[in-house]
Parts: sequence; C-alpha cells; structure tokens
Amino acid sequence: MKTIECKTAREFIDTLRPSNPLWTGPIDSWIFRGQANANWGLVPSVLRQEKRPSLHCVASIEYELDILKNFIRIADEAGLKIPGDCYGFRKLDYLNNHLDPIYSKWPPVEYIEIFACVQHHGIPTRLLDFTKNSLIASFFASIDYMENQDSSGAISVWAVNRHYCNRYLGQFKVIEVPSHSNSFLEAQQGLFLFCEEFYGELKSTEKEFDLGILIEKYFSEIADHIRLHPKSITTFTQEALVKIVLPISESKSVLKYLYFEGIKPSTMMPDLNIVKQTMGFEKKLGIVTSPLQCYI
Repeated sequence: MKTIECKTAREFIDTLRPSNPLWTGPIDSWIFRGQANANWGLVPSVLRQEKRPSLHCVASIEYELDILKNFIRIADEAGLKIPGDCYGFRKLDYLNNHLDPIYSKWPPVEYIEIFACVQHHGIPTRLLDFTKNSLIASFFASIDYMENQDSSGAISVWAVNRHYCNRYLGQFKVIEVPSHSNSFLEAQQGLFLFCEEFYGELKSTEKEFDLGILIEKYFSEIADHIRLHPKSITTFTQEALVKIVLPISESKSVLKYLYFEGIKPSTMMPDLNIVKQTMGFEKKLGIVTSPLQCYI
C-alpha cells in the first residue's frame, strides 16, 4: 500500500484530482472512499466490533437479514419502494434454511440492489460505500469536521485499484447498481465493494474484516508469485491500494475548495431539507452571498 501524507488542503485536492498521473490506467480504474478518521480501516459496517452480534460471520447473516427485512417492512408501510424488493427476498429464512445454496455466497447477487439501497441509507450491511469521483470522497472525509470542530488527528481518502481487483482478486466484488431511482447514489457517483471471503469464517478481531488489509495481503502474494516467475507476461505498474492523509484541521479549507467546484451538501444529497442545511454550511465556510443569510 502506498500512503501519501499531505500537509495542506491544496496539496490534498491536487493529489486527488482525476488528472493526476497517479490515477492513470483503464477508464474507471480507481474507486475512492473518504473517512473522517485516518486510523479507521476499511471495515463494512455490519462487521464492526460495535455492530456485529457474534465473532462468527455466519451468525451475522441472520442479524443482517433481520435488519434488512425490518427496513423493508417499514418502508412498505409508508408506501416507499425499495429497488429489488420482491417476494423471494421476503421469504428468505436463514435460521431454518441455513444450508440453502443461496447462503453459500452472501449477499446473493439477485438481491444486491436491496443491500445497496439500505446501505446508502445508513443501514449496516457488508457492503462498503465507495465513489468513482475522488473529489466527492474528499468531501465525505472532510464534512464531519463542520459538526464536531475537532482539530486533532487526520482524515483520509482510500483509493482501491478496481482494475486489479476485477482481474486478480476475484473474492473482492465492485458492485454498481442502477442509480436512476436513488438521487443520492446518482449524485455521489456511488458504488460498493465487498469481500466474499467473509462468509463462514471465524474472525477474532475487527482487523480481520478489514478490506484494506486483505487487498494488500492478497495482492502482495500475487506480486511475489509473479516475481518468482520471470517469464510471466504480467507486470504491475500501479499500486492496488493508496491512502491519502491530511490533518483534520485542513478540512474546512478542503470543503471551501470543493464548494467552488460544485461539491457541497445540496449537490451530494439533493433534497429540500439539505438545501436549508447548505445555507448554514455556506455561512460556516464564510461564503455569504446575501446579508440576509446571516439571520438564517
């Protein structure tokens, strides 16, 4: 893994720009995830220590399925459609049918739209949110600072080489679902990453669910194998994983740069309630377009 430590917001933004030679390769080779704490790993929400009911990942399938079904039930009662919802998903019963072949790979590909929808609305699943846009990732890494104003520590953006995952790391799946019915997903150019290896294995620590650690481990093993076979036509010219780090105190400056490039709460989460929040966001950044805004 390559780690790039930036000192200023400008350096951070310039490093992440799609035009940076660091991100060359086949189109859409890289996917990005912003995190408010550089010490956090790439651990799916349902597998984090405080969320999972058991160290055994199989047991967490029942827990995950129960959460999803409850979310769908409440949405259905409110007349809200969940993409991918169907009778087949609603009748899944892991507790009594855990040997059914559908559970051999989890989540089932035929229901992945359901997982993507609920994950994007804050429900814990084993999918991990990413974006195709590096600057959007930097927005989500920085935005928490506006709420807690804690200047200690650092933020980070993780970049995963999607091309290498698809070609060499078959257990890691990059999932893109139709975004036309999800305005937030479309605005954020969102997609998801998950690892099929988590099914059925006993893990003792949260780090063992960390996608970053696993990608680095498996990619290193493949690279070592290729080095031992000099006649191999395969060569690696890029990293599989890159982490860009910035002091959290620079977050406000990052958000200000992004604002003038059209990346702000109202464009990332297009909703009238967020429009009002964005007016307050502008004020916090010192971007006041009208004296009347001071009274909102």
